[in-house]
Amino acid sequence: SYREVSQRVRAAFGDLLDRHAGGHFAVVAHSVVNRTYVAHLLGMGPDAARQVSQSNGCVNVIRRRNGQTRLMTLNAALHVA
Repeated sequence: SYREVSQRVRAAFGDLLDRHAGGHFAVVAHSVVNRTYVAHLLGMGPDAARQVSQSNGCVNVIRRRNGQTRLMTLNAALHVA
C-alpha cells in the first residue's frame, strides 16, 4: 500500500538527509517513491500520492535547512526535451 511505502521512504530519506547534512546528493527512484515523499512534503496523505505528477526523468529538488525539509522544485523535466 502507499501507506507502507510512504513509511519506508520517509525513513530512508530522513536517514539520507541526516547523513549528508550540509551537502548535496542525488536519489534516482521510481515514481511511487517520489510521489509518496513529495506528497508527504506537501502535507498530503499517502493515499493522495497518486495525484502527484512525476514525469519520466523528472527532477525534484528537496532542501533541508535548520531542521526543516522543503520541496523546492517539483517535476522539472526541461532537460528531457
